[in-house]
Amino acid sequence: MSKEKKISEMENKKEQFVALAKEVYPLIEQIREALAKSPFGESASISISTDGYMEFRPYDSGWRLNRYRCDSTPVAQYEYQEKIVLEEEK
Repeated sequence: MSKEKKISEMENKKEQFVALAKEVYPLIEQIREALAKSPFGESASISISTDGYMEFRPYDSGWRLNRYRCDSTPVAQYEYQEKIVLEEEK
């Protein structure tokens, strides 16, 4: 692929990305504001795909919301963790 074609393709992708960013940024801000009002900390991760998968996980809360397909119901899950000593620590 020529350098000119790569630059042209990058410019096209840039325009598409900026359009997407302008659409999702207000939604991300709404999520950030909702998180700030919640008792679940100040940061979280979100993973999504166009096939319906999504996961929302506030850091250090043990909680997450996930859905694996468009036709499935979202599920809230709590992960309990406890350190156990398997051998004497030195």
